[in-house]
Amino acid sequence: MEEPASPHPDDHPDPFTAGIRSMWERAGLPGRTLVITTDRHDGYDIDCTLLVRALEEGRPISGLTKAQVAAAVGVDETDVHLAPVQRQSDGRQGGPGWLEVRITPEAAARRRKAPTTREWWDDHIATGPIPGSSFVQKVRDEDRKVTHYRAQVPEELGAARVDQHALAAVLKTKYDEGRLFVTTDANQVLVSLWDTSPLAQTFPATRELLTPDKDGRWVTGYLGNGQPARNRVYTDRGAAHGLFVAPSGGGKTQLMALHIAADALFGAVVMLATEAPDEKTLALGEHTARYGVGALYMVRLLRTMAALMEIRGEMLWDDGQIHEWDPTRPGCPYSPFSGYLDEFLSAARHPLYGDEIMDLAENVSVKGRKYAVGIKVAGQSIYVQDGFTQLLCENLRENCIPVVLKVAPKKVNEMFKTLGIAADNIPDPLSPYDAADDRVSVYVGGRHTSTKRTIDST
Repeated sequence: MEEPASPHPDDHPDPFTAGIRSMWERAGLPGRTLVITTDRHDGYDIDCTLLVRALEEGRPISGLTKAQVAAAVGVDETDVHLAPVQRQSDGRQGGPGWLEVRITPEAAARRRKAPTTREWWDDHIATGPIPGSSFVQKVRDEDRKVTHYRAQVPEELGAARVDQHALAAVLKTKYDEGRLFVTTDANQVLVSLWDTSPLAQTFPATRELLTPDKDGRWVTGYLGNGQPARNRVYTDRGAAHGLFVAPSGGGKTQLMALHIAADALFGAVVMLATEAPDEKTLALGEHTARYGVGALYMVRLLRTMAALMEIRGEMLWDDGQIHEWDPTRPGCPYSPFSGYLDEFLSAARHPLYGDEIMDLAENVSVKGRKYAVGIKVAGQSIYVQDGFTQLLCENLRENCIPVVLKVAPKKVNEMFKTLGIAADNIPDPLSPYDAADDRVSVYVGGRHTSTKRTIDST
């Protein structure tokens, strides 16, 4: 008995195409379509793309489903993808009478077993934790043991939406484990996954970190997400001031040590005065040009700074002119000067010298920046009612990046609002202070960071 003629074109197909057409006919021409061409995917035995056409020319394809295709060729329904066909420049027809069928069981198996980062992101992140996002880049920092993922969502979707609990589950961590941090900027997303929480690590204070760069920035510590928090030895207004706040035993001396090292590496002359002697300040003072104790010494240091500003205001630069200090301008005849005042508010209450200390500090805070004279004030409060004058507090805040150590969680918002920090930059409180690992919670200019008291021995 003669076999019925094949409805497919008699175009002498290769064996693979002939095999596909045979399975298609055996299945009863799914969706009343014909297989016109097959395109085998490179590196695969089965995976291919079919170009199918409606059985009746000029009619649309309306009934073809993934399930019909999967049954015809013996693959899972999830391995079938249907796509419209656009008319091609070479004259090939397109439109509703044509359909592209991609069959990818081998690629799917490989993707499940060993996906690329982009495939993993598309399958597990873009479909849930960060919907609609596209993977951009993966960067591994072996020195700091952290992996960064960059992604973005289409601009038409607006700002990226992140479900951090779902993201933590995909990345096999817990939301409150302190290893996962997400930063969003409009439609851009940065996901940082640490091997261990950066808050559980000690970062040595190296010369490289403490040396100011061309913009005067250096690394004070590390933020809660493990990124470096930077301070400055100068700003666009001139020499930078400093404001360090912490309760007794909160780590101010260690922090001053970092700033003094940065000033020294910048080439500044550093002097230190403290209201009362203690072991750590004495050890730190050995590495400064001058160190002294008591309100009298502090007022003498401030008088020196005030006199220095007057002298520098009359000094001629190499071009024979007088200029306000600018680290980028050549020909400056003097070096930067940085004066540190520890337990400042206690000294400002001294019955004999307190008023002069406050007056001189205000004067230096206003004018010092112009003559490369920076004033660095350390104490236990930033509040006017505790002894600061409003003028001094504002001048310090405007010409420095304040650093607050071990602030009580309930005081975070209040303190940073007082410092004039924008609400968007005020951090959430860290988890309660863990005395077992001797950690100090640090806020740098409204950003979280963390350090350890052992930093003064590095």
